[in-house]
Amino acid sequence: MSDDPFAELEADDAEPGTDSDDPFERMAVDEVDIDGVWDALDAASEAAADAEPAAEPAERAEPTEHVVNKRTYCQRCPHFAAPPDTACTHEKATIVEALGFDEFRVRGCPMVTEDGPRFDRRK
Repeated sequence: MSDDPFAELEADDAEPGTDSDDPFERMAVDEVDIDGVWDALDAASEAAADAEPAAEPAERAEPTEHVVNKRTYCQRCPHFAAPPDTACTHEKATIVEALGFDEFRVRGCPMVTEDGPRFDRRK
């Protein structure tokens, strides 16, 4: 037994076009029907052109961004990560950046409403 782990992968002396167990057997270029390949590509291209266009993906509305007071919103929110982390654990919300010492820019936060925080109505 050989110590070479690639010994069985080495090419044998078989000629191209002969029956061989080599999965990487070379093919002579004259064995490929070039016109047939182009005809198949043309047919596939025509079939794709005749097919109905794919349905347009529903446009996703970009999540709304808000600048909020971090003490009023984030630091009182049940989704705010425990210190020392500064992150939101809500699946749809993100703290984008800290603006100074008092504000965060948040994206997609369902706790931000025109009437103030809605911690008691979690979704």
